[in-house]
Amino acid sequence: MALRIVSLNLRAFFGPGGSQAEDLAKLIASHQPDVVLLQEARPRWQEVVCRAAGLTGTHSLDVAPKSESRRGDGCVIAVRPPLRIERVWRLPPSAFAPALVTAALSDPIPAGYEILPDALADRFSTRTLFAEVSGATHGFVVASFHATPGTGRVGGRLVSEWKPLFHGAAAIALKKLALPFVFAIDANEPEAETIATVRLHWHDGRPGAAKFAALLGLPPLHRARDLQREQISKAGSAPAAPDYLALTYTTTGGRTTRGAGRRFDSIWATAEFTLDNFETFYADALAAGSDHALLRASTTLE
Repeated sequence: MALRIVSLNLRAFFGPGGSQAEDLAKLIASHQPDVVLLQEARPRWQEVVCRAAGLTGTHSLDVAPKSESRRGDGCVIAVRPPLRIERVWRLPPSAFAPALVTAALSDPIPAGYEILPDALADRFSTRTLFAEVSGATHGFVVASFHATPGTGRVGGRLVSEWKPLFHGAAAIALKKLALPFVFAIDANEPEAETIATVRLHWHDGRPGAAKFAALLGLPPLHRARDLQREQISKAGSAPAAPDYLALTYTTTGGRTTRGAGRRFDSIWATAEFTLDNFETFYADALAAGSDHALLRASTTLE
């Protein structure tokens, strides 16, 4: 069964014209997706996107466990009939506990960061969303992730020191999935890459490097592969730049050439999804109001 998968960080800040949600929804709909995986989506934006693209979906803030923090932005999963969402779940805040992730990955946590603050654990949880989908050749799982940036402080401590717990916990959860799966992520990673290598932050071996690599490394802990990387290898095409495969974000918010180019956004899938084509739409997404590229993977579920 052919499945077209679209991922996009919607950028939760309102655009100057006030029509950002509608403009991004029109862009998504123009790609006629079967599966949509969104990040940085305000709760009401789910309805706007689903109505424009003929989808049904769910928002991470509407999924247990109930978030104790204010309702801001989160992740969305939406599908086009005959696909149906059978069940949805988030990673609970406890999944990011330093002791739990460290034990699973044998990657230490920096001294003084042994206890993840409740507010940050809750925020991590709202940036994860999983759904089991039926209506295709066979059932499969889709997931949308939005890793926190490493800026700021929580509880007087640098958020950057806790950031790898998000990636590590997501990788552990993906490894446990028995069904075929696809996930999309705004990872705030990698720092740099080539077609044969990936350099994640803290690649110098400091605590946390293995947690990043578990989700995004070559190879990762789970069994999915990076579809952008596969497309470039398959087509024999050149990466967009010496230090990133495709431009999906710039470090100054997408709208100026003064920032550093990055590929922070990616789609990964297990071997049951044959890749037919993968494309990145950066300028279109910026024009519609995002600061990230729209990603589109055309696949066949065997």
